[in-house]
Amino acid sequence: MDGALVTRKIRVLHVVPYVLSGGVERRRLVLAKHLGDDFEQQLACYTARGPIADELSSLLPLHALSVRGKALLSPKAHLRMHWLLTRWRPDIVHAAIFDGMFWGGLAGWLHRIPVVLLEETSSVGPKEPKERQRSSRAAMAVRALAKRTDGIVGVAPKVRDALLMHQQIPEAKVHLVMNGVSGFDVAPRPEARAERRRLGFDDDAYVLGGVGRMHDHHKRFSDLLRSVRALRDRGRNVCALIVGDGQDLESLKALAGELDLSRHAVFTGRREDRGLFFAMMDAFVLSSATEAAPLSLIEGMMSGRPCIATVVGGVKDIAEHESSALLIPPLSPPAITAAVERLLDDPQLASSLAAAGKERAVRKFSGQRYARDVAKLYHGRLAARRERRRSR
Repeated sequence: MDGALVTRKIRVLHVVPYVLSGGVERRRLVLAKHLGDDFEQQLACYTARGPIADELSSLLPLHALSVRGKALLSPKAHLRMHWLLTRWRPDIVHAAIFDGMFWGGLAGWLHRIPVVLLEETSSVGPKEPKERQRSSRAAMAVRALAKRTDGIVGVAPKVRDALLMHQQIPEAKVHLVMNGVSGFDVAPRPEARAERRRLGFDDDAYVLGGVGRMHDHHKRFSDLLRSVRALRDRGRNVCALIVGDGQDLESLKALAGELDLSRHAVFTGRREDRGLFFAMMDAFVLSSATEAAPLSLIEGMMSGRPCIATVVGGVKDIAEHESSALLIPPLSPPAITAAVERLLDDPQLASSLAAAGKERAVRKFSGQRYARDVAKLYHGRLAARRERRRSR
């Protein structure tokens, strides 16, 4: 195997539970585009659908291996993973999210793949919401896998700290690789204006944007809607553009109706045309109650919009208060309202936040930088393995 690594590309099998529209999928898309010519990549998942799946399929072989929703409960999915590992024999298995870690990480270890890396995307711990906490049995499984593999990648300092403190993963087994996103071109102003009109916004409306899965306990789009109501009550022509899909979409639409915002809050559903929907926003708002390293905030900064973000999770690692964004406490519509009024009353502040945020996002959180860091980790773990073999 080691000799083969010299004469052919390094084979990487990414394993995720599903390919839909989340951050894990977007990072795989970044790696598919930017990891480098010395790597050959494939991806295994339970199921895949949507624009990101289509784009990934155009860049690398994508294997949807489960005929059921949960591969861990599907013997056929385990057999198909066994077949894929036996047939292709990757040099690296990189498995993300708990189901992906357990499904792909365990299979990689059993097949003695040279390097097996897990990836944690959430800062699981006792202070997180109940649905984001991990059972003691699940935490034990992750610790056991980490001990037998090349460790766990954390996508933000808070995730790394949670792995060390709450999951009790040894420090040598935890690797920090900060989130990154692919750059995108913001749509020209006339195109954005035309789309705003199509969605029903007045030309002089100040559009606040929110992006993410419609899980309100986590993302708190309801706080953004309540802030819009308060701003309109103060005579501000403010509207909301909320992009994403999920289980709470209909209840959020109902809340907009209750707040008499049906004409002033637009829910687009899932969209992948980032360059257009960010161009329609006058400011981006991250209203979440909990986050690890929110890609939507990075994208908002990268788009050149002034950003407002709740101080949760790894937000402080992404944006600096009063420099590249306005940071506010979570679960506080009045705090959102006050921050928006600052932007409305001080265009120079809004302009400086937008420019500094974009510069910081491009410099620190680009997809190219993320791919370089992952490639460095891959090469380092392969070199460490070769060194261990020579020392035996």
